[in-house]
Amino acid sequence: MKAHQKGTGMTEEEYDAELDELYGEIQIGCSSFRASEVLRTMDPVAYKCGKADFENGRGPVWVCAVCGDEFAYENNAELCCSDKKTEAVPD
Repeated sequence: MKAHQKGTGMTEEEYDAELDELYGEIQIGCSSFRASEVLRTMDPVAYKCGKADFENGRGPVWVCAVCGDEFAYENNAELCCSDKKTEAVPD
């Protein structure tokens, strides 16, 4: 089975989710804000640069041609829905 490589790009929603998971909510007085919202609003250039840096550091994502599961290694994606699963590299 042939696996294919998915681009390393991500949507703003995916990047926001990563930021929010890493930094949580920011409390200011009685108000709380998502970390992604604060960064995007207060410093849009840093937000865009951070997103680009994050994308560049992700590395390739390989997708199983049968089920669509994603893997860090091409071999794992190719073996995903085959009978040779025991040969897979730990993901």
